[in-house]
Amino acid sequence: MKNKHVRRSLAALLVLAMLLCALPVLPAAAEEVNLALGATATASNSESGTNFTANKAIDGDTTSKASRWATDADNSKPERWLSVNLGAARTISRFKIFWEVANATTYTIETSMNGSEWTPVVTKTEKPDSTTMEYVLNEAVTAQYVRLKVTDYETAVAGESWFNVSIYEIEIYGSTAPVVTNEGNLARLDGATATASNEEVGTGYSYTADKAIDGNTTEKASRWSTLNDNAGTTERTLTVN
Repeated sequence: MKNKHVRRSLAALLVLAMLLCALPVLPAAAEEVNLALGATATASNSESGTNFTANKAIDGDTTSKASRWATDADNSKPERWLSVNLGAARTISRFKIFWEVANATTYTIETSMNGSEWTPVVTKTEKPDSTTMEYVLNEAVTAQYVRLKVTDYETAVAGESWFNVSIYEIEIYGSTAPVVTNEGNLARLDGATATASNEEVGTGYSYTADKAIDGNTTEKASRWSTLNDNAGTTERTLTVN
């Protein structure tokens, strides 16, 4: 009787082990980073006679007054914006803005794939609660461009006149993993590379791995070809990253 119970227990453990092995292995979540670092920035304008230009808002310095973006003072309060080009489409989940003063009363954070058609993902109609604000999206978005647009702001802060918009830094958090925005030949994506076990190269010809992903499907001069091993049995590989 005891042996029967042992056999049943072993059988149950075996079934459990088989079920666990059958479970899919999920990939680890991509680490979020500040995508604005290393990007480029432009703005509606910058404060005349200063170095408070757009690029200062993405240089990683969140506290120095010398390193901030600031607009010209204008009591007519024209619309002000700061745009960041991430260089490629990225998955974005949240933003962080370090305001010099929290005087913006109507503002949006917008995203775009082409820099001309914009979609608001954060809309605010009241002042920030603090000079350091985080804005977390309900759902991540895919975009190459991010724009902070301020359409109204207070002109008096703590008893002082303040006719401009100024931020120390904007941080844009998401994944650096490349984003495929539509179906197509992935081997033709920017940054794709090819390597091979070997290549046929000689005087006047070069049939290298990169020729297999250059988009040319017909020309003999544009192909990957291996050396002749005079046996036809050597394994050959072509790898696309």
